[in-house]
Amino acid sequence: MISIDNAQNEIGLAGHIDDGKEWASGLLKKADEQIQQEEKLPTVIEEEAVDIEGTQITVKVLDTGQRVIDAQNIQQLFNWLESGENNNDQ
Repeated sequence: MISIDNAQNEIGLAGHIDDGKEWASGLLKKADEQIQQEEKLPTVIEEEAVDIEGTQITVKVLDTGQRVIDAQNIQQLFNWLESGENNNDQ
């Protein structure tokens, strides 16, 4: 019986022919890295205070580039909107 490596050497090819285990291992490693990257939660890299008519709202910038406002600041913004203080017609 001729092994793949022996057959390769007999025809003069450099290196060795993989039996598929190395290729499969590399493919699994790459898939694991991609899954870990997708499961990684974004982190806050910066916080910015935005002044809206005297109401301070904190906007957080994530490492993904997204900007988010936490629930407490959103509630504060909604309360301000509901109060009518933003109505310039008064």
